[in-house]
Amino acid sequence: MEGEDVDLNRVPMIRPYVGDAGKIITLGLVITKDVETGTPNVGVYRLQLQSKNTMTVHWLSVRGGARHLRKAAEAGKKLEIAIALGVDPLIIMAAATPIPVDLSEWLFAGLYGGSGVKLAKCKTVDLEVPADSEFVLEGTITPGEMSPDGPFGDHMGYYGGVEDSPLVRFHCMTHRKDPIYLTTFSGRPPKEEAMMAIALNRIYTPILRQQVSEIVDFFLPMEALSYKAAIISIDKAYPGQARRAALAFWSALPQFTYTKFVIVVDKDINIRDPRQVVWAISSKVDPSRDVFILPDTPFDTLDFASEKIGLGGRMGIDATTKIPPETDHEWGKALESDDDVAAMVDRRWQEYGLGDIDLAEVDANLFGYELK
Repeated sequence: MEGEDVDLNRVPMIRPYVGDAGKIITLGLVITKDVETGTPNVGVYRLQLQSKNTMTVHWLSVRGGARHLRKAAEAGKKLEIAIALGVDPLIIMAAATPIPVDLSEWLFAGLYGGSGVKLAKCKTVDLEVPADSEFVLEGTITPGEMSPDGPFGDHMGYYGGVEDSPLVRFHCMTHRKDPIYLTTFSGRPPKEEAMMAIALNRIYTPILRQQVSEIVDFFLPMEALSYKAAIISIDKAYPGQARRAALAFWSALPQFTYTKFVIVVDKDINIRDPRQVVWAISSKVDPSRDVFILPDTPFDTLDFASEKIGLGGRMGIDATTKIPPETDHEWGKALESDDDVAAMVDRRWQEYGLGDIDLAEVDANLFGYELK
């Protein structure tokens, strides 16, 4: 369908919450390219239906699509854009991963999935899309042409505000026979997108370690909205290293620009066990020495905690064992169980009558939560 025949109402978009401004696309690949170098960018951004052939696209200023639009404006050109709906989930994961700017999402998806991504040329724009897409929308953005976008229920657990966002004019739509439409919705965790973020955490751990070599592991808790708080473990070798690791993390990849809290712990702390992390904070942190704040940094416009929308502070917490000259006194020796006694207890566990104890149930009773 081209021209006046394009009718976006044919796409079964959802309107997840009663206060949402309209119907949206949430799980589409948004594909653009640099007008100067031709390098493509593939991202996952929300799009709001505005009319039968227009939508607004909501992307943060650090995203690749926003960067391409700025370059198109400088060149005095329209930005070509394609939306691919219903693609291999591996490609969606690759597009959502904050990889380095010069690494292709297509290549990354192929490496991650074990086989190359088959691409097909669009009908009316000079872009490529996954050949097995269920729907493909093709259009352009005229720099400076904006329209109100929002409010929408978002991953922060609140309705976002209304923002003027780039307007996409679509002039071509193709789809498979009997296409399947993929979608999801945002909200306070746990939600499907938060579960995807757990997988993403595993995917880009080695990417982050290439950027910041001293990081042993890192974790983005789902309860912290999958990117608002990061827990990093390091193999500490010199004073001040925890602060250096936190600062390096914030600048390693665009996504981490919006991480509010970075907690740095020693490598022997299991960063996925909140009890160990809280113990490290409680036993190794002097707030006057080990907490540092960076004020007035670029920030997520969806975060209402900031005094100024789009500008906020970040906090680093050094929860590592301190070494001179970070401290001028000797650090206490950590308590450890005797290996021989622990081995004996393991051997005699059944004899003690403890073999049938459900440790998950013990945890639930101890910490006052209900097992599901």
